[in-house]
Amino acid sequence: MHKDTPITDLKGIGKARAAMFVSLGINTAEDLLYFFPRRYENRGAVTSIAEAPDGEICSLIVTIDTNPVERIARSGLSYTKVTANDGTGTLEITFFNQRWIAKSVTKNRVFRVYG
Repeated sequence: MHKDTPITDLKGIGKARAAMFVSLGINTAEDLLYFFPRRYENRGAVTSIAEAPDGEICSLIVTIDTNPVERIARSGLSYTKVTANDGTGTLEITFFNQRWIAKSVTKNRVFRVYG
């Protein structure tokens, strides 16, 4: 592979993905190499619920307190709610349009959440 190899010649790049890359201005292997993310989210730093800044995105490790409650709104939007704690506080977590989550996020399980 050379730096001027077309993006379509790279293994794992099909027509749909190539079209997405071209729309971003990525046409060659070199373009892909020098395409950097606009932002970086550090999800490694874990915060406690008590210390979490109100309204800001953070990473928490929580234990689920309640079984999931799944609802479907009139618009067809589905959402699932659970209550969780980390020993310093409690919070309600809402998952939107992820109906499978009700089977995975069950009472007494520990999860790392970000949002």
